[in-house]
Amino acid sequence: MLVRAFELKTELEEWIVLQGPQMQVLRINSTEWRQVRYITKLLEPFKMYTEALDATSEPTINKGWIVYNELYDHLENQRQQARQSGLPFTAALCDAINAAKKKLSEYYKKTAGKKGTLYNLGCILDPATKLSLYKICVVHSNTLF
Repeated sequence: MLVRAFELKTELEEWIVLQGPQMQVLRINSTEWRQVRYITKLLEPFKMYTEALDATSEPTINKGWIVYNELYDHLENQRQQARQSGLPFTAALCDAINAAKKKLSEYYKKTAGKKGTLYNLGCILDPATKLSLYKICVVHSNTLF
């Protein structure tokens, strides 16, 4: 919805003006539009992975760790960029990114224990990753929890 709102930015602003003074409270200022754009960019990888995994009819358990690691790295990179950006909404954005990282870590932790056996087998049996994925996971194990 945010992507579509950003695409229709001009039309939305014109519509609000046509509606009269009572609708001016709905007007989005330039800082808020920047925030909308930033959030849509932040969420793009989540959309991409969701659509890609949803579109396949193959088992995807072997992709779990890869997706979690990619998304976690993306959130961390975005948090660092936000801190350096000096945007007026940096604090709120960093809080949201931290909350997203916390939620992602909760899901990642579910790949351990008995369920972890399934993830391990899925990765080992995947001809594309085999055991190479474990080299990546060792690096991330210190940052995910």
